[in-house]
Amino acid sequence: TGHHPYHSPGPANRPQPFPVRGELDSYLNDLYLGDQALGALLDGLEARGRLDRMAVIVSGDHGEAFHQHEGNFGHTLHLYDENLRVPLFIVAPGITDRLSAARIARPGSVIDIAPTILELAGLEAPHAQGRSLLQARASEDVPRFVTDHAVEQLGLRHGPWKFIDEPETGRAQLYDLVRDPEEQRDVASQHGERVAQYRAHLRAWFLRQRLLVTAH
Repeated sequence: TGHHPYHSPGPANRPQPFPVRGELDSYLNDLYLGDQALGALLDGLEARGRLDRMAVIVSGDHGEAFHQHEGNFGHTLHLYDENLRVPLFIVAPGITDRLSAARIARPGSVIDIAPTILELAGLEAPHAQGRSLLQARASEDVPRFVTDHAVEQLGLRHGPWKFIDEPETGRAQLYDLVRDPEEQRDVASQHGERVAQYRAHLRAWFLRQRLLVTAH
């Protein structure tokens, strides 16, 4: 399952290609077991002649942290990339194999998956907050993130920048992911105007989200 304590059920003699020296190795072995299960499903579909007539979408719902940042473990406490990055594969025979770009480099969100599938199918997407990953992203259209399991945090990605805001404490974090992909050097104090713009954008967006929820 890829969740703590990282001991997925299965036969005791199942393959464990990663020598277990800690929780990260146990987690990787769990992922390996999940890969095997997915492979068995796809093999079964192919054996029945169905795989070439169906779209397959595989996505994770969250990343997993192993103390890359102080106090960051599991997947709910922070908005660093180890918490947020997930795999996404979309395979639709006769459709995705005609695309000129097999890999989409720009960041997106899980809310973008449905609009992407609809575009691949040649269908109009209804009004939604997500945006097809096949479309160019407008400068003001950025992926946003929220967690509130410990301290409430709001975050966004904009070009090379990753911004994290803590409304309760007032703390702001800003990272240049091109120069600092591991998010180890907070440069918020050097970019006051950018921090203020991102903070205002996020808090206005979060207020709109709350109003949408309470209105329904």
